[in-house]
This record gives sequence, C-alpha cells and structure tokens, in this order.
Amino acid sequence: MANDKKVKKSIAEHQEDALYREIWEEVHAQKTYDFVKKHAKLLIGLAAFILLLAIGNQLLNHYKTENAKKDALAFESAMVTVADRQADSAQIMLKKLGNKSSSGMGDIAMYQSAMLYLEKGQKDAAMDQLQKLAKHGNTRDFTHLATIRLALLKADSMSGSALEKFLSPTLSRRSPFYYTSMMLVSAKYVSEDNNVKAEAWLKKIVNDDDAPKIISAHAETMLAGM
Repeated sequence: MANDKKVKKSIAEHQEDALYREIWEEVHAQKTYDFVKKHAKLLIGLAAFILLLAIGNQLLNHYKTENAKKDALAFESAMVTVADRQADSAQIMLKKLGNKSSSGMGDIAMYQSAMLYLEKGQKDAAMDQLQKLAKHGNTRDFTHLATIRLALLKADSMSGSALEKFLSPTLSRRSPFYYTSMMLVSAKYVSEDNNVKAEAWLKKIVNDDDAPKIISAHAETMLAGM
C-alpha cells in the first residue's frame, strides 16, 4: 500500500490562512465586545454574585471551624471540671454545650451529661437528656447510642414487642449498634419465654457472616440453652 504524500502548502496559501485567522479573530473579538457591551449589567451582577458566594462559603467554613474549636475547648473544660469533682458545675457546662452546639461535640456533651445524672442517681433527668439526644442529636451514631442507653433503662418495664419497636431505628445494618440491638431484643424475648421470636433473632445473628465473633458466639450459647 503506497504511502500518501503530505502536500505542502505554498507561501501564498500560508499567507491566505494567516489572513483568514486574523479576520476571524477580529470578528470574534468584535462579537465578544458587542455581547459584553449589551449584557454588561447582567455580567457585572453575575460576577458580583459569584464573588459573594465565594466569600460567603469561606466565612461559613471559617465559622464552622471556629465553632468546632470553641465546642472542643468547652467540652475539655467541662471534663476538667468533672476530674476536679465539681459535678454540678460540669453538668451546667455540658448541658449548655449540648443545647447550643450543632456539632458532634454537642452530642458527646449531652450524652456525658446524661451519664453524670446516672452517676448521681438521677435517672429521670438522665432519661430526659437521652431522649433529647435520641430525637434531636446532630449525628446518627450518638442518636442511636442514646436510643440503646434508653432501652437499657426502660427494658424491664417494656414488653419484647415494645422493645423491638423502640429499637427499630438501630435494627438496621446502617446502624453501628445493629448487632447489639438484636441481642437486646433476643434477650428480652428469652426473658418472656417467647422462644419463637428469640430464636428468630438469634439465628439471624448466627447466620450473619459479618456479625462480630463475640456476639455471634454469645448468640450460639443462648440458642443452645433454649
């Protein structure tokens, strides 16, 4: 197969191409100028809007960063107060941070506040804090943790079906407490001698390859004892 020979352009053809390019660039420049002149106000407004968005985004990120630092310092201060055995002062600090913060640090503060109430034997106050966290927490992990903790406090006064319903948000693979919740529900059904439902939940754990070994082993032990 013969190779095609590339035809070389003459000097005149090169000059003609250069002229066409020059004319095209002038036409394009004129069109751009006419467009900008016609829509100047719109373009200026759009540019200003984009600039404001960029500035606003930077300010928001700065605000979030600064608030996160303040929340972390506030929590650290509360924990130092706890270490100094000033539980009442720490409680005030933690509740304030938990109520005002929209970050995960606020969730930690509210949970720690509930634990301090429990340490002082104030179960109702602790449950109130945990219920607030479960319903209005900023992070899924802590809302689910609060739900689990509430379930432990309420389990004795609840039926197995009521506990299962209460724990429904955590009885999902998306929850970090999925297997813990299944164990709690299973244990409640066992305590009611409802072996059918208990066995169903326990087998669900045992047959799950992703279940933590310690939980799976405990489920097998419970099944063997039924």
